[in-house]
Amino acid sequence: MKTLVKITLGLFIGITFISCSALMQTSSPYQKLSDDNIENTRKSWIGSKESEVYAFPYWGVPDNTYTDGQGGKIISYSRKNVAPNLYDTSKTVTVNWITTFYIDSTGTIYDVKMRREVYQ
Repeated sequence: MKTLVKITLGLFIGITFISCSALMQTSSPYQKLSDDNIENTRKSWIGSKESEVYAFPYWGVPDNTYTDGQGGKIISYSRKNVAPNLYDTSKTVTVNWITTFYIDSTGTIYDVKMRREVYQ
């Protein structure tokens, strides 16, 4: 059931990232909705195993892997989306989503950080 929730949330977030990336740079109601979705996705991974991240189609092999100096590791992903700028349709907006998973020495995820960088 937990995996089904992750898949559903992951697909929803992926679609939201692609279709609403231009809206995410504003202080509109969409910003709050997106932040809530991000937080729900982030929380859904806490307590999961590292292997589940690798097996999840959206994540797969990490872009970067680091040791945390305490027997665990830190893995990160960067995903870019380009969308039309809603205020000037002759331009696009690029959103780079950086997601970092913090994994303890038993292979359990204890924290996830997600941030977005918006470029015009």
